[in-house]
Amino acid sequence: METIEAPESSTVRYTAVLKDVDGTVIPSAIVSTITATLYLEDTAGNTIISGWNARDIFNANDCTFGVSDGLITIFLGPSDTAMTDTTKQRERLICEYVFVYGSGPQKTGRHRFRVILENYGSV
Repeated sequence: METIEAPESSTVRYTAVLKDVDGTVIPSAIVSTITATLYLEDTAGNTIISGWNARDIFNANDCTFGVSDGLITIFLGPSDTAMTDTTKQRERLICEYVFVYGSGPQKTGRHRFRVILENYGSV
């Protein structure tokens, strides 16, 4: 899983190329949905952050997906990366995105990345 380190309350940019099970780039024409869930990794219940619970990110909510290059770009804004517990030095978030593509039958891909936030207020 890719890990990004960032200061709290900053903008985080993540990019990846979506590929099918054979390693072929997936064009947007065959993608029906892309959703993402952002949660705090350190909690027993995996607390959802900023309402990112199966959020539509298919060219929506400050996220983009390239027409032919399969490039997905996910932006997390300052409200998404704010510390939930300001007594901690660091917090870890997980962003899990799911994409459905193809036809007859449709296929589902799933990827995750981690964001480690540093509490600048406690430094």
